[in-house]
Amino acid sequence: MINICPVGRSCNQAGRDEFSKFDKEHHVRKKLVEKFKKEFPPETYGLIFSDSGQISIDVFPNGWDKRICLKYVENNGYKEIHFFGDNTAPGGNDHDIFEPTCAHARWALMRRLPSVRLSVTRK
Repeated sequence: MINICPVGRSCNQAGRDEFSKFDKEHHVRKKLVEKFKKEFPPETYGLIFSDSGQISIDVFPNGWDKRICLKYVENNGYKEIHFFGDNTAPGGNDHDIFEPTCAHARWALMRRLPSVRLSVTRK
């Protein structure tokens, strides 16, 4: 996976917040994703482009989204898989795993518990 960050990965929280606000108004990442898809068509290059978190864009091979972890837990005796994500809308980097799990779109929870990503319950 490649993570592209228009504002720069080393920006502080104030810079993240400022860019996020600017991006919501001017759709910087959305426009970049559209340009990347035109330049590198998914049907030709097999790449997926999606908004990632607050300030970046993820680029990864088709099939390598967050669902890739499910193959390691689905058939190992787990009856429920809970995923906590903040970007679950179509085009967001949490959208693909949102549907096949007991997903929770909880931005406030993610801010309090940033290490909670995937939880599972054995059958």
